[in-house]
Amino acid sequence: MMDLYTSLRKEVSPHDLQLIAITCLMISTKFHEMKYPSASSLNSATRNAYTYETIIGKEAEILACIGWDLLRYTVLDFVHLFINQGCLFETDLLSKAGQRVTPQNSEYLRRYAEFFTDFCIQEESFLQVNQLHLACAIIAFSRRYSKVSVVYPRELEMMTGVSLAQVKPLYSQLESKYYECFPDQRAQQPEPASEQSLCDRKASYHSGSSTKKTQPTSHDKSSTNNSGRPRLLIDIETPDKDDFGTIVVQSNDKLSSQKANTNPKPRNSSQVA
Repeated sequence: MMDLYTSLRKEVSPHDLQLIAITCLMISTKFHEMKYPSASSLNSATRNAYTYETIIGKEAEILACIGWDLLRYTVLDFVHLFINQGCLFETDLLSKAGQRVTPQNSEYLRRYAEFFTDFCIQEESFLQVNQLHLACAIIAFSRRYSKVSVVYPRELEMMTGVSLAQVKPLYSQLESKYYECFPDQRAQQPEPASEQSLCDRKASYHSGSSTKKTQPTSHDKSSTNNSGRPRLLIDIETPDKDDFGTIVVQSNDKLSSQKANTNPKPRNSSQVA
């Protein structure tokens, strides 16, 4: 919240940073916690540098500046969501070897995604952009550094609901800003992502070896499930419900026992209140 407020303000005095910090902390705890520190208790942490009225006035100013929009999802929230869903697919191939990706590649992608997310959080230029689109650009950039041939395939568009045209500007901005801050990485960078390698999966199919194992076609049944949706490459497979056998629930709850009894005994009319 402090980053958002200071980015919206044209000028912020260094003397006000401490006041902004404790006020944003008070607003955040009010929104997320049942119990929150008062303005007086937070002011004591600054050795009573401000008055109660000053803190309350700054609270109203910050809320008005951000439009009272407290329910904001950050790029970190979206990246964690996509990583938990899975960002590598069974049809993905590595750029040079032409081999299919493995669970180890999935771990590499997660680490790259977390690193690039931390990098974007610290860059002021990414504060005002669409956080969902930025998260998709981070996933695409992480797939590129994980040596995946197609960095933003159609499966990702289906999963995220964000098209390639929406991702490309932020992808280019992330790439430019990263190499600006880390110029030594430019020499070690993977091959630049061309227009074709961003989304065209057919290019990755024909870039592998001549064996059928590494050249799945668009009709490869292993790339989709029965519903026609792409299958994710995941480390842990979801168990089949049939593997659990018959589940017997034992309960001493009287109401549950009565519901389980399909043939209740007839009740005498005299027993009815």
